[in-house]
Amino acid sequence: MSSRAVRQSLSFSLALSLAMTAAGGVAWAQRINRGPMHVVGLRAPDGDVDAATALTNALREQATAAGYEVPGNTPPFDQEFAMVGCTSTSPECLSLIAQDIHAPKYIYGTVTRIGRGRDAQLGVEVSLWDETTHREIHRESTTIPRAQATSRPESLRELARQIFVAIGNRDMSAQQEAMRTVQEQTAVRAEQERLQREAAERARQLEAARLALSRRTAIQRSHVLRYVGFGVMGIGVVAGAVGIWQATASGGQADAALNGTGEDGAAWTRYGNAVNFPVNGARPLTPDQVCQRASTDASRDPDAAVSRNLCEANSTSQALAYAFGIGGVVLAGVGAALVVIDVMQSNSSSTEGQPQPGATPRPAQPRAQLRVSPILAPGLGGVHLGLTF
Repeated sequence: MSSRAVRQSLSFSLALSLAMTAAGGVAWAQRINRGPMHVVGLRAPDGDVDAATALTNALREQATAAGYEVPGNTPPFDQEFAMVGCTSTSPECLSLIAQDIHAPKYIYGTVTRIGRGRDAQLGVEVSLWDETTHREIHRESTTIPRAQATSRPESLRELARQIFVAIGNRDMSAQQEAMRTVQEQTAVRAEQERLQREAAERARQLEAARLALSRRTAIQRSHVLRYVGFGVMGIGVVAGAVGIWQATASGGQADAALNGTGEDGAAWTRYGNAVNFPVNGARPLTPDQVCQRASTDASRDPDAAVSRNLCEANSTSQALAYAFGIGGVVLAGVGAALVVIDVMQSNSSSTEGQPQPGATPRPAQPRAQLRVSPILAPGLGGVHLGLTF
């Protein structure tokens, strides 16, 4: 085979591979984007109704081609404004419109005239409202010569295609983010349920061991309680180590944000200086308020998105540090109490109630007892200990 034939074969294989990858990505994107999406008739406050209508229809065609379920009879935006009694595009009004047209998400926008005469431009602003998250997912703004828009209908179709590509990609990203959030929340709930089951099982095992030990005579008694105590202490040490690790991670994140070190710390510093610049030597917003602002601005500000992720990671690390730290201390305390009880009973049980040669018989001394009862409630878990000796 000649070198030219080899190159042609490699080129064909590479092209086929890229085509299959692109086809798989398109199919996956359509699976993500599938669902209803309304396109509300664009507003034309300056009278360019024909251009607004053509652009609305072109956006509906693009949304349908991308796999959305797009009704063709959605009312114009001005009509919906009058229907719900709104005067501005506030989140409340946009939500009322979504409820009125029964749309989980919809595209709306405005076509305005910029300038006069032959050189006039049409300013096009199109946004995507998501009623599920109650926020604007994305906004696209562009311009097109008015003469071109009126004389060449295909230019408006191309403009609609470019606008919808940007909106569709952002919608897909938002849906992926929502799916990840649901998965993370499900994983957290599953982990909490697992920990509660393990705590209940450990409490049941401790109670079973205590009952078994209380029914055995001193001679038959073994050191099960001591072994259980050492096991519980080991679990407590491991849990405490995890808590310390999470506390260290939380402290590192806080230091990075405070000193502006690392990519996350630098993003936090830039965003903090933008929304929380010191006034008379003091910053007007608390870190928690900055985190709330970052969560709101994350969709349009990369530094805000990084700051929001840093806030969420720090909050998770703090929660895990408290949970594992307190749990480790409690478990270690339970284990130590079990070991002490076992040692005390081992030292006294062999001669308990038995008179020594030449001594006056003495009544048996009370045995040390440990009462363990689990505390389980929504958002609360722990162990109640009672020790008598």
